[in-house]
Amino acid sequence: MWVDVLCGVMSRYYRGRGAFESMGAGLDMQPGDIAFKSNFATINNDTGIVEFRRADRNFEGDGPKLCNDLDGISLPSFPHHKVSVKYATEHRCGVRVSGPGLTDNISSTDPLKDNLPLLKPEPLDDSSEASTTATL
Repeated sequence: MWVDVLCGVMSRYYRGRGAFESMGAGLDMQPGDIAFKSNFATINNDTGIVEFRRADRNFEGDGPKLCNDLDGISLPSFPHHKVSVKYATEHRCGVRVSGPGLTDNISSTDPLKDNLPLLKPEPLDDSSEASTTATL
Protein backbone atom coordinates (compact mmCIF):
# COMPACT_ATOMS: atom_id res chain seq x y z
CA MET A 1 0.00 0.00 0.00
CA TRP A 2 2.79 2.47 0.81
CA VAL A 3 4.31 1.83 -2.59
CA ASP A 4 0.97 2.72 -4.24
CA VAL A 5 0.72 5.91 -2.19
CA LEU A 6 4.33 6.89 -2.86
CA CYS A 7 4.07 6.13 -6.59
CA GLY A 8 0.83 8.09 -6.79
CA VAL A 9 2.46 11.10 -5.14
CA MET A 10 5.58 10.73 -7.27
CA SER A 11 3.68 10.55 -10.54
CA ARG A 12 1.65 13.61 -9.55
CA TYR A 13 4.55 15.82 -8.45
CA TYR A 14 7.75 14.41 -9.94
CA ARG A 15 8.20 15.77 -13.44
CA GLY A 16 11.71 14.51 -14.17
CA ARG A 17 15.29 15.24 -13.21
CA GLY A 18 15.58 18.65 -14.89
CA ALA A 19 14.61 20.80 -11.93
CA PHE A 20 16.70 18.73 -9.51
CA GLU A 21 19.79 18.87 -11.73
CA SER A 22 19.34 22.59 -12.38
CA MET A 23 18.77 23.50 -8.73
CA GLY A 24 21.69 21.28 -7.72
CA ALA A 25 23.87 23.23 -10.15
CA GLY A 26 22.77 26.49 -8.52
CA LEU A 27 19.89 27.68 -10.70
CA ASP A 28 16.89 28.97 -8.76
CA MET A 29 13.52 27.88 -10.09
CA GLN A 30 10.52 30.19 -10.17
CA PRO A 31 6.90 29.27 -10.95
CA GLY A 32 6.53 28.97 -14.72
CA ASP A 33 10.21 28.12 -15.36
CA ILE A 34 11.12 24.86 -17.02
CA ALA A 35 14.38 23.00 -16.50
CA PHE A 36 16.31 20.30 -18.28
CA LYS A 37 19.01 17.90 -17.20
CA SER A 38 21.38 18.13 -20.11
CA ASN A 39 24.40 16.17 -21.26
CA PHE A 40 27.33 17.51 -23.18
CA ALA A 41 27.40 15.16 -26.14
CA THR A 42 29.10 14.66 -29.50
CA ILE A 43 26.84 15.08 -32.52
CA ASN A 44 27.78 14.72 -36.16
CA ASN A 45 26.55 17.96 -37.74
CA ASP A 46 26.35 16.40 -41.21
CA THR A 47 24.18 13.43 -40.21
CA GLY A 48 22.48 14.60 -36.99
CA ILE A 49 23.68 11.39 -35.32
CA VAL A 50 24.54 11.59 -31.62
CA GLU A 51 27.83 9.73 -31.66
CA PHE A 52 28.40 9.94 -27.91
CA ARG A 53 25.54 10.86 -25.53
CA ARG A 54 28.01 11.74 -22.81
CA ALA A 55 31.15 13.79 -23.14
CA ASP A 56 34.19 12.63 -21.23
CA ARG A 57 33.39 12.22 -17.53
CA ASN A 58 36.57 14.23 -16.86
CA PHE A 59 34.89 17.34 -18.23
CA GLU A 60 35.51 19.61 -15.24
CA GLY A 61 37.76 21.91 -17.29
CA ASP A 62 35.64 22.39 -20.40
CA GLY A 63 32.17 21.99 -18.84
CA PRO A 64 32.13 25.19 -16.77
CA LYS A 65 33.60 27.20 -19.67
CA LEU A 66 30.95 25.94 -22.09
CA CYS A 67 28.20 26.66 -19.57
CA ASN A 68 29.49 30.21 -19.09
CA ASP A 69 29.44 30.70 -22.88
CA LEU A 70 25.86 29.37 -23.13
CA ASP A 71 24.48 31.10 -20.04
CA GLY A 72 22.24 34.01 -21.00
CA ILE A 73 22.20 33.10 -24.69
CA SER A 74 19.49 34.99 -26.54
CA LEU A 75 16.85 33.28 -28.63
CA PRO A 76 16.01 35.77 -31.40
CA SER A 77 12.66 34.10 -32.16
CA PHE A 78 11.77 34.16 -28.44
CA PRO A 79 12.85 37.59 -27.15
CA HIS A 80 10.77 37.27 -23.95
CA HIS A 81 12.51 34.06 -22.83
CA LYS A 82 15.79 33.73 -20.97
CA VAL A 83 18.11 30.72 -20.96
CA SER A 84 20.33 30.03 -17.96
CA VAL A 85 22.97 27.28 -17.96
CA LYS A 86 25.08 26.04 -15.05
CA TYR A 87 27.64 23.26 -14.93
CA ALA A 88 26.60 20.39 -12.66
CA THR A 89 29.15 17.55 -12.71
CA GLU A 90 31.05 15.33 -15.13
CA HIS A 91 29.27 15.63 -18.50
CA ARG A 92 26.06 17.23 -17.15
CA CYS A 93 24.62 20.69 -16.79
CA GLY A 94 21.33 22.23 -15.76
CA VAL A 95 19.38 24.40 -18.17
CA ARG A 96 16.55 26.68 -17.05
CA VAL A 97 14.26 28.56 -19.42
CA SER A 98 12.20 31.44 -18.06
CA GLY A 99 9.45 33.27 -19.86
CA PRO A 100 5.76 33.22 -20.64
CA GLY A 101 3.74 30.25 -21.82
CA LEU A 102 6.07 27.34 -20.98
CA THR A 103 5.31 23.77 -19.94
CA ASP A 104 7.28 20.59 -19.32
CA ASN A 105 4.76 18.63 -21.38
CA ILE A 106 7.13 17.97 -24.29
CA SER A 107 9.06 14.90 -25.39
CA SER A 108 12.76 14.32 -24.81
CA THR A 109 15.45 14.85 -27.43
CA ASP A 110 17.71 12.13 -25.99
CA PRO A 111 17.94 9.05 -28.25
CA LEU A 112 19.00 7.04 -25.13
CA LYS A 113 21.79 5.27 -27.05
CA ASP A 114 24.88 6.34 -28.95
CA ASN A 115 24.88 6.43 -32.75
CA LEU A 116 21.22 7.36 -33.13
CA PRO A 117 19.71 10.63 -34.40
CA LEU A 118 18.94 13.46 -32.02
CA LEU A 119 15.19 13.45 -31.45
CA LYS A 120 13.02 16.46 -32.15
CA PRO A 121 11.02 17.71 -29.15
CA GLU A 122 7.30 17.26 -29.68
CA PRO A 123 4.34 18.64 -27.75
CA LEU A 124 2.68 15.97 -25.60
CA ASP A 125 -0.69 17.72 -25.64
CA ASP A 126 -2.56 20.19 -27.83
CA SER A 127 -1.84 23.25 -25.68
CA SER A 128 -0.21 26.37 -27.04
CA GLU A 129 2.32 26.12 -24.17
CA ALA A 130 3.45 22.66 -25.30
CA SER A 131 3.75 23.85 -28.89
CA THR A 132 5.74 26.94 -27.85
CA THR A 133 8.06 24.98 -25.57
CA ALA A 134 8.73 22.28 -28.18
CA THR A 135 9.53 24.98 -30.76
CA LEU A 136 11.71 26.93 -28.36
